[in-house]
Amino acid sequence: MRSRALRHRAVAISTCVWGVLATAPQARAQVPAGGTIPDGGSGGAAVPRSDARVLDVTVVGGGDDAGPLMETIRELVGRLGFQVHPHFAPVPGDAGAPADMSVEVDLGSRYEALIAVRSGRTEIRRTVPRDGSPAVVREVLGEAVRSTVESQLLVDEARPAPPAAPPPAYVTTTPVAPAPAPETGVRAPESTSGLALDVMTFAGVAPVSSDAPVVPRIGGGLAAASRTWRRPSLAVTGAYQVPFDAESAEAKASVTIVSVRGVASLELWRTTAFALDAGVGGGVDVVEVNPAQRTQISTDSRTEVDAVVTGLLTGYLSLAPGLALTLIAGVEWDVAPHEYVSNVRQQLEVLKPWPVRPLVLAGFTFTALGSGMFPGRPR
Repeated sequence: MRSRALRHRAVAISTCVWGVLATAPQARAQVPAGGTIPDGGSGGAAVPRSDARVLDVTVVGGGDDAGPLMETIRELVGRLGFQVHPHFAPVPGDAGAPADMSVEVDLGSRYEALIAVRSGRTEIRRTVPRDGSPAVVREVLGEAVRSTVESQLLVDEARPAPPAAPPPAYVTTTPVAPAPAPETGVRAPESTSGLALDVMTFAGVAPVSSDAPVVPRIGGGLAAASRTWRRPSLAVTGAYQVPFDAESAEAKASVTIVSVRGVASLELWRTTAFALDAGVGGGVDVVEVNPAQRTQISTDSRTEVDAVVTGLLTGYLSLAPGLALTLIAGVEWDVAPHEYVSNVRQQLEVLKPWPVRPLVLAGFTFTALGSGMFPGRPR
């Protein structure tokens, strides 16, 4: 009886093994080339890789460029093994909670894009100029995001692992409070907008009349400037015209001019290293004339205050984030110019200023408070 039972068991085991071997080729034929077994309830669609890292990508602003830029970023960072979770936000800090690693591309400025890649407590920031065609800018931004994410991965790999926590000395049944939920949104990038205080110094020439030579003008001033779109500014300046002699055929005079101006400006054009502003304003010229004949010095002096309207074109060439070479060209209109004469013996014309006068100046502008005029320049 025992030998018969052993024989029956051997026959059953042989039958099972033969059935497994016969059905194995069919099972292997149903596995796709990628190595992922189809899910019967999903209509044959492949299950996403469970080992892919999640990358939260937020595009802030950008309008119609936001969608194509997101697709470019998705394609490039996908080569690094990331699964992209896209977000679109009108302002910084308006996206969902970050995943393993997060990327924020701020397109709020028409001149430059700010890229911030965050992983844990580390963060890498980059500023990319937007001075090309939309297609070229998208490729440049996508490649910048990819390289920055790759740099963040190298930082994460170099970071030492935290020490393992020691095992508990005893087991407790006290309930543990759940961990707090992660903060929603992403932290807004450091803004390069807002107000700034710029200080300027300048020197140049400003002709006064045909009776006077071209003499130097030196001065300086302060400007309250915004770093937002069009960068409006309001400047107050003072200038001193080096004393000069105005001379005609019969008489001459010693002339001193002190000028005060207030000018409001808007930005017309900008690149990463140069900006051009246009401004209008006005002020006063305080003109002191000491006339004299060639043979006799007059003791009479005259001081007049002339109202002046001015228009300026100002160019800024970046030397550093907070320092720029400044070039100024403009025109000044004396609303009601005075004529200056000598009262010694007879009425002799000494100085007759031009109603409209040119102005050419050069100098430097540096930022005393706030962000620099060219924050995207390398420091």
